[in-house]
Amino acid sequence: MRRKSKSKWSKYKLMLQDKELVAHLPETELFTESMLWQFLDKYNQVIVKPSRGSRGYGVIQVSSLGDDQYEIHAENTRKTIKGRKETYEYLVARHLRRKKRYIVQQRIPLATINGCPIDLRVMVQRKKGSSEWVVTGKLVKVANRGFIVTNLAKALLPVDQAISMSSIKDYPLDSLVTTMDQISLRASEELVKSFPNQRTIGYDIGIDQNGQVWIIEANFSPMISLFRRLGDREMYRRIRWYKSANE
Repeated sequence: MRRKSKSKWSKYKLMLQDKELVAHLPETELFTESMLWQFLDKYNQVIVKPSRGSRGYGVIQVSSLGDDQYEIHAENTRKTIKGRKETYEYLVARHLRRKKRYIVQQRIPLATINGCPIDLRVMVQRKKGSSEWVVTGKLVKVANRGFIVTNLAKALLPVDQAISMSSIKDYPLDSLVTTMDQISLRASEELVKSFPNQRTIGYDIGIDQNGQVWIIEANFSPMISLFRRLGDREMYRRIRWYKSANE
């Protein structure tokens, strides 16, 4: 029996089956040259990343600057190239690994703190033998200045503190938290249909400048050490307790 793929692409397609989640999933397709240009024509900015992998490795932002010029932003470096053919060839030669599958994704204009993008890690877990998913922890990751991803976070903050400092501080915190909890739980219920042994899922959640909540991706082996770095370790202890209950 063939094992189900745990790639970002596979999990995206599974979550897409829930009609309530569609509005919270950035449009995503397998990366090809033609799909790159279709997405850039539609969104002006896109994210290209490996379909397998974690911690933000290999994530690239491609932006259309107009006048047939394109910017490639990888880690904290930017390169402007003129011409579609030249841009694609540079991207493939410098940033994409052979034989590795990539996806292209609508870029979400993330909320920021002092100009640095933020996203959230939401932990959803269930005990062995239970079908009930529970949100056991969430925190905000603040990207280093000049970076597009938060894998090398310059700060980890409690959600209420981070939102109060952010560009979306005027949006109701309770409403944002309720939405991210609801979509994380719904996504878990959808994913477990194909992965019945999965009991811990970490979601990377983005909130855009208009207060819309997005599931950037679902991680089946999320790092829980992030929560240990918070001043209050209550969430870390709860996450550990749920993990030990499954061993």
